[in-house]
Amino acid sequence: MQIRKITMYTMLLGIMFFAACSTQKEPAKKIIADVETAISEAGVDAQQYVPDQLSSVSNKLSDLKASLDKHDYKTIIDSGPAVVAAAKALSDASAAKKKLITEGLNSEWSSFSTTLPQLILSLETRLALLSKTPKLPAGLTKDMITTETAALAESKAIWIEASQAFGANDAQGAVDKAKGVKAKLGEIATRIGTTPAAK
Repeated sequence: MQIRKITMYTMLLGIMFFAACSTQKEPAKKIIADVETAISEAGVDAQQYVPDQLSSVSNKLSDLKASLDKHDYKTIIDSGPAVVAAAKALSDASAAKKKLITEGLNSEWSSFSTTLPQLILSLETRLALLSKTPKLPAGLTKDMITTETAALAESKAIWIEASQAFGANDAQGAVDKAKGVKAKLGEIATRIGTTPAAK
């Protein structure tokens, strides 16, 4: 009789355990689904602007999935909400970082769009003058003037590409190209003995 009672008690505990697991399984699966949805909504911006945060959330998601595989639903229910919150925060964090970077790029572009055309015009004027000068300054030759004129034309073409990139909302690409143009113009100015008009 005693053994029978113990057996029934054990069976009852087993039924209660599985019942508890059953009631926890769906909430646990929903938590994981919520994390996955939030990561998906954060999209490529999260990868670009807050990669460390995204990596952290992804690692925690992997841990939750491992717990799901082990049927450890309680761990998911206990720790999952914090992971959901971190995943949902990715979109706001990446948007804020993107805004900060974009504002900085726009400021850089504003400076370039003012100074580089002036420098290009200054170098064009200088090279045109040198090309017509019978006696060039020491260290310069007609061939050098021809070479630098071609280099300036190349820089102007890249500057046009930079302007087009900015017009297409590619501020990063525009600024990167503008930096390259600035460096090339500075080199040309140095080689023909002209102090750059723009910094």
